[in-house]
Amino acid sequence: MALTHKTLSIKNIVAKIYQDLDLQDETDIGRLIEWCSEVIGKIGVYTQLIPKPNVTIKINNYKAEIPCDLVYLNSVGYKGRQLDKGPSDQLINKHSRPYYVTPRAVNQYKIENINFMFGQAYKFPTGDNFIMQNGWFKTSFKEGDIEISYMALPMDDEGFPLVPDNESFRDACFWYCAAKHFYIQSIKEDRYKWFYQDAETKWRYYVTQAGANAIMPDEFTLENIKRNYLRLVPKINDYRNFFQNLNNTNG
Repeated sequence: MALTHKTLSIKNIVAKIYQDLDLQDETDIGRLIEWCSEVIGKIGVYTQLIPKPNVTIKINNYKAEIPCDLVYLNSVGYKGRQLDKGPSDQLINKHSRPYYVTPRAVNQYKIENINFMFGQAYKFPTGDNFIMQNGWFKTSFKEGDIEISYMALPMDDEGFPLVPDNESFRDACFWYCAAKHFYIQSIKEDRYKWFYQDAETKWRYYVTQAGANAIMPDEFTLENIKRNYLRLVPKINDYRNFFQNLNNTNG
């Protein structure tokens, strides 16, 4: 069963955990929120994220900070075209010492076929490009604006992460928190070990089920897949057009 487009705040799941496990007020709510957030990361499916298209970022002195909510990067546009990604952390050995190079366009910085004593310089893609490094976009041009489209983790008005309003997701969060809770208790008292083992088994079952539900395509997605597979001429250059004609049978 494919996921619906409804979402649920983690604080609602935390309330259910308090109720069903009969937790007391002294239980650290921040710990439960962190555990639920870990579940989202462990399931790690594309459909639990929200798209953020055409976000403008200003490049200053060859770099700009990556948005904090970015999970998956879809595209990077510059002057109306798709920007190529260069090599990340390309290492050049020169006289046995490591040198890192920043992205440069070939017409700006000629490094083709330059042989060093211990290696060869990397040939960068033709034209402007970028890399992502240590929380920054780094570009081959010093100043300018780039437009990025990416998938982000949704948040509610209070900053709590949102998860798909799906029974498997809710159960996965609940049993993961239960397993963590009973593991702590089992360290103190042996009688809690059985509760921990039971919760761990249920967590592994529901996290698998949640992931399967999330990647199950709906009828519209299946139709798009059919159209793309049945085309006589594949659209191999759609990347440079930001996939604008992906679902266009005449494109």
